[in-house]
Amino acid sequence: MAGLISFALFGLFIGSLCGLSSSPVTLTLMPLLFTFAGGSIFAFFGKMSAATRTAAYTALGASSLGALIGTYSAILIASHQVLGPPRDLSEGAKGYLRSGSITQIELKLTQLEQSGRLSGDIASQIRAELYKGQ
Repeated sequence: MAGLISFALFGLFIGSLCGLSSSPVTLTLMPLLFTFAGGSIFAFFGKMSAATRTAAYTALGASSLGALIGTYSAILIASHQVLGPPRDLSEGAKGYLRSGSITQIELKLTQLEQSGRLSGDIASQIRAELYKGQ
């Protein structure tokens, strides 16, 4: 029973990663590689004792469950920008580098610099003056 649960979790993890991927190469190669790895595990199970098999099932299940939780946690953190700057500029985010007016000035400086209408030295001086008060 432990083997069934651990391999089911492993399959769910691989299926989730493939489902979240948009690359056709990943959709082909990832299941192929993990199927090969899973098939290799079965080849060694005949040589393992019952206690070793139980430990292997537990390790596979625990690592698959941890990877699933980590994958979906990372998706939630990225989609809700949990680690990003505060969204409301009225709550102390005005000094943050990504605040509204500085971001617009920085974007314009970068555009002028890339188009060649502003030298890198002058852009650096403007940036230094811009961020001096922060």
